[in-house]
Amino acid sequence: MMHESLKEFVGSTKSYLNREESMAVEMNAYALGITRSQLMESAGALSAEFIRARTQKGKSILVACGPGNNGGDGFVLARHLSCDYDVLVFLVAGEPSKPEALSNFRLLEKSGINVVRESKEGLALIKRSDAVVDAIFGIGFHGSPDIRSRAAISQINNSQATIFSIDIPSGMDISSNDDRHSVKADYTLTFHKKKIFINESRNSGKVSIINIGIPDYAELLTGPGDVYLATAERRVGVEKRENGRALIIGGSSGYHGAPSLASGAALNVISALRVGSGYVIVEVPDSILNLVRAVSPNLIARSCGSERISFTEEIKSEIRKADVIALGMGIGRDDDSMLNASMIIQYASSLGKNLIVDADAIHALKHVRAKLTKSILITPHHREFLALTGKDTSKMGLKERIKVVMAEAERLNINILLKGHETIISNGKLLKVNISESSALATMGTGDVLSGIISGYLSKRDDPFNAAAAGAYLHSRIGDTLAASKGTHIIAMDVVESIPKVIRDFDKNVE
Repeated sequence: MMHESLKEFVGSTKSYLNREESMAVEMNAYALGITRSQLMESAGALSAEFIRARTQKGKSILVACGPGNNGGDGFVLARHLSCDYDVLVFLVAGEPSKPEALSNFRLLEKSGINVVRESKEGLALIKRSDAVVDAIFGIGFHGSPDIRSRAAISQINNSQATIFSIDIPSGMDISSNDDRHSVKADYTLTFHKKKIFINESRNSGKVSIINIGIPDYAELLTGPGDVYLATAERRVGVEKRENGRALIIGGSSGYHGAPSLASGAALNVISALRVGSGYVIVEVPDSILNLVRAVSPNLIARSCGSERISFTEEIKSEIRKADVIALGMGIGRDDDSMLNASMIIQYASSLGKNLIVDADAIHALKHVRAKLTKSILITPHHREFLALTGKDTSKMGLKERIKVVMAEAERLNINILLKGHETIISNGKLLKVNISESSALATMGTGDVLSGIISGYLSKRDDPFNAAAAGAYLHSRIGDTLAASKGTHIIAMDVVESIPKVIRDFDKNVE
């Protein structure tokens, strides 16, 4: 783990979070060792303090709780308020269904706090309460409230009570910016950071941020939440090209393994996750075409030159059709290859295509005359970074490297993933750091697999920064897992073959 604190880089995380980003931050916090129970206790206790400061002792407080974790926050809150107030808990939509919520509900019952389960009684009691705490639905809610919840929301809105909403006003769907059926709160106590639509909605009342103990590293370090963010839904019945189309351009007469591994990684992302590229084409020089085709029957390999890659009309056509292009693996650094690579970069960039520039193609960036764009992600190791920027990061500490990478990403107007034991990802404004626990991936070809993994994500989700963070985390997690069984005796294809085992937990299949 790191020895240098990254506290000074907290400002390089997002100021506002949407629904998925909030969930991703919590997932990363869990991966760091923070438990759901810890966050629930903190959320409930600190929300109770906020309400206590604004409510006279002895007043009646009804806590309306849903069956999920937002209801669990309400149970904790009710327990903390019960010594100073006349507290009643109303189960709006049935018994608690989540383990942590159920645990806190049982503790609540043992504390002697009154619980109402019957809807008519609960609805009537809302009218007679001095304050109502809305803990029915949290930020994970989407869609429209069910009949029971809608009735409770309506009664809360028609009451004369002071209304405190926990996390978000219940019934608000911030994924679709819909607050038509939500609680109209006087105060909204949202956790960790501001949420975009909550702050914009009049139904939120006065919004306050409650710091519940999610560490800064949950946003600065890569984690499973980044994989969740980069993972797209896979719908039943769609045609393969609708699931993302990736174009891999690489190889020369001297190298044939790299482009094959990159496309293999993208294909493994597809088959395992069902969200990555649905259609992958590999364009290589004719001199190695048959070698590449022999790697796997799953590869669609086509020729783009004789001994070196060329900027052909066919390449132009494939770039126009592709959702993401990965360029550079094994193309060589001779003048012709650099010229053709620079033209490919310039053409893809002019069309706004997501483009991963890797390996030899990084050297071609110097020959691109047009302004680079944020649709470009480069994935250099320290020698390639030095060749491009003139900055030698090999002897720098982590914080100095971060500052250099962020400055260069801003100057060049691109996304950078600087590979290493501590991989740094930045678009010039935002920062992610990925920490590997082993040196297992320090072997040839594994960097090309990383580009393939990122291609799989980027073909479906149009965010190079997120795709790079997810790819870096998945790549290193696979390496650390393989190191436990194979030590440092790992080849790149081991990583490709391990992708489905690690990634399937993030599937988002939709009927």
